[in-house]
Formats: sequence, structure tokens, C-alpha cells
Amino acid sequence: MQEQELFCLIEQDPQQGFTELMRRYGALAASVARNLLYAGGFGEADVEDVLAESLQELFRNREQLDFQKGSLKALFCSIVRHKAIDRLRQNREEIPLSELLDLPDDFSLEERILEKALKEEVLAAVRSLKEPEREIILRKYYLGQSTKEIAACLKLSPGSVDVKTHRAVQRLREVLGEA
Repeated sequence: MQEQELFCLIEQDPQQGFTELMRRYGALAASVARNLLYAGGFGEADVEDVLAESLQELFRNREQLDFQKGSLKALFCSIVRHKAIDRLRQNREEIPLSELLDLPDDFSLEERILEKALKEEVLAAVRSLKEPEREIILRKYYLGQSTKEIAACLKLSPGSVDVKTHRAVQRLREVLGEA
């Protein structure tokens, strides 16, 4: 079933469409949520809540889905990511201003700005990669998946994943001027 067919299925039979969506992309979406939420001290119940909230949002906005604008996988994972971040923000502790003023002696705003600019540059370079290299890099370095996990998800051999990873890293080095 192609993405366009999945869009149509969601329009015609939302329950079956969302069941297929979860079958296809549920593990990836859960991994996105886990990586964010576990780092914030949340558990598996929170991951499940975020997935449910994301499906509800996708269901509420199903009439506005347009396969011409992008992949359903990317949209779903983006919604999951935003819902996980919202959950992290809701449970963030308020820190008194006096504690914020006690910055470490080695704190450098300039370094933080440069780090952020570098991260944005790397992300733009990753976005410039073609599939499946882009997805392999994101899965390996953003989601922390092993070569074996990536191979299973993308229906490739582990050796092929390793070769594509190596080539993608080489391309990234060229784009970023580190060749």
C-alpha cells in the first residue's frame, strides 16, 4: 500500500486507516517519543499517551491531509515529536531567577550560539541527503537505532545499511566542508 492509498484509506475508513498507520509507523513514532520523554524522566505510559494524543490530532485534522504536501510518516512523527515536547514543557519545574544567575564560570553565550548554528547547519545538510540515506542517518544518530534495527525497518541488509551510512557521512562531510 502506497502513501496515497493510506491517505485515501484514512479518509474512507479512519479506524482501519489509523490501524494501518500504526502498523507501519507506530514503532518509529514510539521511538521518537521515547527518545524525548525518557530523557525527561517519563515512562512508557507517557509514550503511549503521546501516541494516542498524536493519533487524535491526526484524526481531527484528517480532512486537511494532503499527500502532495509530504509523507504521512513525516507528518505523524512530527506531531508525535511536538506532543512529546509539549508534555516535557508542561511538567517543567519553575526555576527561580536567582538560580539562573548562578551560571558556571566557564559559561559562554557565544559558544552556545555557535553550537546552535552548527546544529542547524548539520540538520540542513542531513535534509539535503536523498532517501534512504537521510532516514538511515536520522535513525542511527537521532533515534539511536542499531544497524540491525535500521536494516529490519527499511528491509535492507545490515551490510547495505553500513555502506549507505558510510556514503551518507562522506556526503555530509563534503557538504559541511570537512572532507
